[in-house]
Amino acid sequence: MKPCCTVLVLFVITPLLLLCTLPLDADAGVWTENFDTSFFEDTFYTTAFWDTVSAELRLHPFTLESPGSCLLPDRAYRVCVEGNFAYVGNRLSGLQVIDISDPTGPTLAGSYDTPSYARGVDVDGDLAFVADGFSGLQVIDVTDPAVPAFLGAYDTPEMAYDVESAGDFAFVADLDSGLQVIDISTPAAPVRVGFYVTTRAYSIDVAGNFAYIADYTSGLVVISIEDPANPVFAGGYDTPDNAFGVAVAGRYAYVADGNTGLVIIDVADPYNPALVSTYATSGRAQNVCVDGSYVFMADYNAGLQMIDVSNPAGPVTAGSYDTPNYSYDVAVAGRYAFVADYYSGLQVVDVADRVPVPLLTGNYAATDEAK
Repeated sequence: MKPCCTVLVLFVITPLLLLCTLPLDADAGVWTENFDTSFFEDTFYTTAFWDTVSAELRLHPFTLESPGSCLLPDRAYRVCVEGNFAYVGNRLSGLQVIDISDPTGPTLAGSYDTPSYARGVDVDGDLAFVADGFSGLQVIDVTDPAVPAFLGAYDTPEMAYDVESAGDFAFVADLDSGLQVIDISTPAAPVRVGFYVTTRAYSIDVAGNFAYIADYTSGLVVISIEDPANPVFAGGYDTPDNAFGVAVAGRYAYVADGNTGLVIIDVADPYNPALVSTYATSGRAQNVCVDGSYVFMADYNAGLQMIDVSNPAGPVTAGSYDTPNYSYDVAVAGRYAFVADYYSGLQVVDVADRVPVPLLTGNYAATDEAK
């Protein structure tokens, strides 16, 4: 008997979804994928994923596993990954540098005890920028990750919660004093060049000429930073609950909105943000990152949530992992998600299921080469 495999073809006949299985062998002909047309594309109904590596369909939700973790001295709030290291804002223990070259056995490489409450962290090359609570912005030299060294600081007006660096500037979410723009062209002597007061800035992401702030009761606030010395309000969207985290990818801003869960906002026009969808998670959404077609949500008591946003108007759960403690932040690098999990430190979660699985859409055309 000749070996054969099965190809799954999706046809949409409104209002029914018809699934057909067709045999494939030498006598039946050779089937080829043709994505030149989107005539048969049906993203709304297609929830399966076609794994071209193992030649099988896989359905949500994927099973996530944790191959390793690293306990830290204090409470883990934020995490940033650069190369083979994860950098964690560890509250009273400052900046913690974890070697993740072996994700199954992450180990503490070095640390720097900042003066106040280390929260937000961003790393650019050999420089780590720490939003350090009442001590403002701290600039740390991590040329040798095992021996981080103080370079400079700028004491922001209020309590620094998060930071994002871009070029010669660090943009700090400074809680009640809003956006602080710090010139870091001389890292040993940072200086503020501009600011914009918001309600309560918890988190920040920078994309192009705009800073996007998760502004607690005010939701998403968009600020033009085209002139860093003169930031101006561009637009905003008042989310249903309290905005704690934000990540921007392409034309969308993804907001971790507390009890609401995920809020997706179209910011193609930053001056007129528009709601696309909301998606309830099982915990209290704290922070978020985006990797490809997936959003990774630090969901507090519900751990890590992986959400498929290939159709932003209809997000679906792709997988989850219940971390040991309270999930506050997440960063993704390669096949792993790195979670800042409060008392349980850094948790590593394998999310590789998403990597080789493009969405099954398009026109599957047959070329009959049977003899």
